[in-house]
Parts: sequence; structure tokens; C-alpha cells
Amino acid sequence: CVIICAPSSLVLPVDCSRKFIVRVRNATNTDFEAIERLFQLENRTSHSIEPERVARTAEVLTESELDEMIGSDDMLVGVTEEGFVVTGLIFARHQRSEGHRWEPSINRVCVEVLFVDEDYRGHGHASALMEHVIRWAESMQASEVDVEVWTSNDAALALYKELGFREKQLLMTLRLGSQ
Repeated sequence: CVIICAPSSLVLPVDCSRKFIVRVRNATNTDFEAIERLFQLENRTSHSIEPERVARTAEVLTESELDEMIGSDDMLVGVTEEGFVVTGLIFARHQRSEGHRWEPSINRVCVEVLFVDEDYRGHGHASALMEHVIRWAESMQASEVDVEVWTSNDAALALYKELGFREKQLLMTLRLGSQ
């Protein structure tokens, strides 16, 4: 049993006793409704974790925004499928900037959103999506892939560590006043 990642033909081994066949591919405009549904679920999850920082909304993405993201050379919008159901999504952005005396040049990929439908978690979707981004980052000659994760998201932290990510920075917040 394998996970098949298109278009790079990356093949990942999986536990055959679980009988899940996961396909990873770049999103297309025809995926809008599925991506919107997953993004709404991600919004609810993030809002429940950090309601002061993430506003709960049903209007998370428009078709024109998705078209722009898909059409950008610096964005990767990837999805996983099990059968013919879109079950996971990832948004990643390639960032480049010239360095200055006090900081080096940047050529990295940042994962902005990774979300897998709860019904499909544990099937290898998140790993496959991250591997898809890593291959894309390598094709962009990026020097690193960065991801931000809620400190309470133990499953995501474990996944990223399993994939070789290491902590390099911690964002701390002090809430002021009534805001």
C-alpha cells in the first residue's frame, strides 16, 4: 500500500492493514466547494483554540481568491483525496527577500494552512500534504520550510517533529486592555 503524490510521483509507504489510499495533488478551481468546506472547518477549529485572534466566519475564501492563489507562482494549494472526496488541504507561500547588513537573504516556504477533515485524520493525509510542500519547496530552491502551529496542537507538533522540523522561535503574546 502506498500514498501516491502527484504530479511529482512521490510514493510513501503506509500501513496496508488500514486500507487507505490517499492521493495528493495541486488544487484546481473545481475544488472550490470542498476547499471552502475544509477552510470553514479549520476556521472553527482555530477560533475555538484562540477566539481573540481568529474570528469565526463562514466567508473564509472566495472563488476569485482561490483562483488568484492557484494562479500564483509563489503559492501552492494542495489537496488530498480519499476515493473522490477532497479530505485535506494545504496552503503554502514561497517567500524571497534580499538581505541587509543585519539579516541574510530569505528564500523559504511558509505553510499558512494545513487542515485534514476529522473523519480522515490518522490516514496519512497531513504527512502526504507536508511531503508535497517539501518537494515543491525543493523545486523552488528554498532553503527551509517554516510552519506555525498552536502550542496546544500536540498531534501537529508530533507530525512536524517526525518530519524533521525543529523549534526555532516561540511567539509570546501579552493581551492589553479589553481587546
